[in-house]
Amino acid sequence: MKAKPLKFFRPGRKFPLDTIPKLCYTTIRKQQGDTTMTIRFAKREDTIRIIRAIQNKHMNYNTPTHVRQDVEAGRLLVVEENGKLLGSCAFVYKPDRGYTAVVRVCVFNQKSRGKGVAQMLVNYVCSLGLGALGATPWNDNPAMCHIFEKAGFVYQYTFQKNYEFFLKNA
Repeated sequence: MKAKPLKFFRPGRKFPLDTIPKLCYTTIRKQQGDTTMTIRFAKREDTIRIIRAIQNKHMNYNTPTHVRQDVEAGRLLVVEENGKLLGSCAFVYKPDRGYTAVVRVCVFNQKSRGKGVAQMLVNYVCSLGLGALGATPWNDNPAMCHIFEKAGFVYQYTFQKNYEFFLKNA
């Protein structure tokens, strides 16, 4: 059975934030004790901080234009710990493909790696009830492929020699 596109994902329409939970709290144990990381939707005030973080990574798949568009559309999630942004992730409905794509998953700095930031973001998107989800990590990024598999995505095929397509049905 094919998943129906959700009404609020029409092109040119902003994502209404009141249709899904606002926050998700997760506690992760660190050597220094317990700390709380919060997943929330990015605000306009976060835009500059996110752009600086991604520019320091020299990424070509996550540009300042993407960040601005994702924040404006209400589809960019961030993980925050003690006021510091650790990572981000966006989700975009692809009406021609019939699924919502989990895109631009990014952990901003080396110190934040290994804390489960990317896994938290992917799991949270999965919990939103958006129907079928798709993801296309690079095949030379086994950590990201593993994160999607751990979240219940199933490998489908490889395309353009460098990308793998994973799908998770609702």
